[in-house]
Amino acid sequence: MFINVLEAAAEVIDLQWVLIIEDAWRSVSISSEISALIMEKGFHDLDAPVQRLCGVEVPIPYPAHLEEAAIPQKNDIVNAVKK
Repeated sequence: MFINVLEAAAEVIDLQWVLIIEDAWRSVSISSEISALIMEKGFHDLDAPVQRLCGVEVPIPYPAHLEEAAIPQKNDIVNAVKK
């Protein structure tokens, strides 16, 4: 996967805050790598630390209601943005 670090850094300078949303686990994920890159290149342009909203670190369950509880949903994203 290719990440354009310069483009991401330009967006950070414009927005001054970052929320990365991923349905995978928080540890050893692409969101952790993107977060690290943004912090390395755009730390001084941020008003707050990079925030990540990721799935719960459990195996993804088969039943739909349990799967919904394990990955970020719309209300989770809204609450994270308001935070």
